[in-house]
Amino acid sequence: MITDYTKYLSSDLPNYWGEIKTSWKSPKSGKYIYLELTNGHPFLKHVEDFVNENISARKVVSPKAENARMHYAYEMKNNPQNSEIIVSRMTRRMKEGKGDVKPPESANISIRSLKIIYNKELLATYKSFINTNYSLGENSANKVGATKFQSKFQNDTEYTDFCAPVLNRRNGELMLFHGTSPYIGDLIAGGGFRPDLGKKNAKTGCYGMLGQGAYFSDNFSKIMTYSTCPQCGDYRCFCRDSAGRKFSKTALISRVCLGHSKLFPHLIHAVIPFTSARSDFKKVSSEHAQKLGYDSVISRGTNNNFWNISSGNNEFMITGASQAYTEIIFDYVIGEDNVSDNNYFINLISGTLAKYDGATKFRQSSQSKHAVRTLKNLVTRRESDKLVTAVNYYMSVSTKNSVLASQYGNPLKPGSRLHKMLQTAMVESGAYQDY
Repeated sequence: MITDYTKYLSSDLPNYWGEIKTSWKSPKSGKYIYLELTNGHPFLKHVEDFVNENISARKVVSPKAENARMHYAYEMKNNPQNSEIIVSRMTRRMKEGKGDVKPPESANISIRSLKIIYNKELLATYKSFINTNYSLGENSANKVGATKFQSKFQNDTEYTDFCAPVLNRRNGELMLFHGTSPYIGDLIAGGGFRPDLGKKNAKTGCYGMLGQGAYFSDNFSKIMTYSTCPQCGDYRCFCRDSAGRKFSKTALISRVCLGHSKLFPHLIHAVIPFTSARSDFKKVSSEHAQKLGYDSVISRGTNNNFWNISSGNNEFMITGASQAYTEIIFDYVIGEDNVSDNNYFINLISGTLAKYDGATKFRQSSQSKHAVRTLKNLVTRRESDKLVTAVNYYMSVSTKNSVLASQYGNPLKPGSRLHKMLQTAMVESGAYQDY
C-alpha cells in the first residue's frame, strides 16, 4: 500500500513517472500523451516481473467448455465476415467439451512494448473521485477481501505508487487488470472506460454476472484465459507472422477506486432453488446501480475465506467512468518473445515433405499435390518468410484472401495426412505452438 496516501491524493502525477528517462509522445488522436518503453527498459522489466509473479501465485485453467467461451466460438464460427482461419479455429474450439481440445490456461508472459498513459483530464476526474471517497471506512472497501498475493512488489521502494494491487483499503483503490485490443485500448486511454456501454442480452435482458459496468481482475491469469489471438481468434493458438514472431495480445493496468461497494452473494446461492440473489445483479444497469447507492460490485474468489467465496477468482465491476484511470497499456506474448529459427524451420518442413513422399502409397487430393509442389519449391529456394506464410495458409488461412489463393491454391483439409504431418512439424518447430 502507499505509505503516505494523503500526499498521493494531493499530487498531480505518480512519483515514478519522473524516474523514467524518455520523451512523451502523442498518438494520432491527440487525446493523451504517453511514454513508450520497449524490451530492455527497467520499468518494463519491473512490470513484466510483477505480472509473472501474479500469474505464478494464482494459476488458472479455465473450466472445460465454459459457456461464455462456447458462445463466443459459436458466434465467431457463424459470422460470414470472418476468415476461414477463424472459422476453422472456432469449429475446433467448439469440440472442447468432448475433450478434443484443451481449455485455455495461464502461463508466464513476455512484454514486447509498454505505454504509460497521461490523460490530464481523465486523471483529474479520477483524482476528484478518490478524494471524495477517501474516508468511506470499513463498510465500503474493506469488503475487498484477499486481493493481495505474496510479492516483493507490495513494499516496493523504487516505484512507490506502483505497488499494486492494493493502494488503499479505505476507499478501495486498487491496481487492476483489464484485457482488451490495441484499438479499444487506445479509445480507453483517450476517453476512459464506458461502463454504460455494457451489452444487454436481447433474450434474457441481463448484463454480465455483476451487472452493467466495466470489469476488472486482480488476477492476470484469468485475463489471459479470456484473451484471443488477433490472427485466428482463438484462446490457445500457434500463430506467428511471416517473420516468425508470435502475435501479441494487449492488456491494461488501471487505477480503480471501488468507492461504495456491494458484495456479490455467496456461491451457495447458485444452487439454492427459488432464489434470485445472484441473478438480480445481472439486470441492474450502471445508471440504476448509482441510484441504488453503490459504485461497484465485488465478487470474492477462492483465495478468500470459504464463507466469503462468490466466484472462482476475484472480480470487480465499477459503474462510473470516473472510477478508473488507465495508466499502463502493454502488448505481450505467451512465453518467450522469440523468433523461429529460419534454417531449422526450412529443414524441418523439408524433412516432413520427404516423410510424406516416402509413406505407403495412398490417394492424394488435388490440394495436397499442389501444396507439396509449392512447399518443395519454397524449400529449394530457401525462402523462409514465404514458407512460413504458405504453411500457415495451408493449415487454415482463408481462401477469401485472393492474393494467397492465387499463389498457393486451396488450404488443406484438417483431416488430411499432409495437414496432420505439417501440424506435427509446426508444433515441433515452435512456430505453430499450442502453449
